[in-house]
Amino acid sequence: MNALEFLKKMPDAFMPESAENVSCVLQFNISTPAYVTIENGTCVVTEGVSDNPTLTLNVKDDDMIQLMRGKLNGVSALLTGKLRVKGDVAFAKRMNGYFDVTKLQSES
Repeated sequence: MNALEFLKKMPDAFMPESAENVSCVLQFNISTPAYVTIENGTCVVTEGVSDNPTLTLNVKDDDMIQLMRGKLNGVSALLTGKLRVKGDVAFAKRMNGYFDVTKLQSES
């Protein structure tokens, strides 16, 4: 599975009850750029580049998948340069709480 295919699974792992009153755009600069929009209890993945993301994540495909599966620590990724973040860094810490990572664990 490539990073874009993995991102497209995120709506299935989204927990709308944990993201009430959240409105944001997460830009993932991966091999095929895409962004995740969370708004009004929905989570939508769109290929391309957002005009005004809340948070931009620059990361290699494999590292992004490992981060989202919880197999790569975000702080470690930042400190080692595997992940570069631009925008609301405090939001980056909260965003994992909007997804049930157990639904992202499978290798398929």
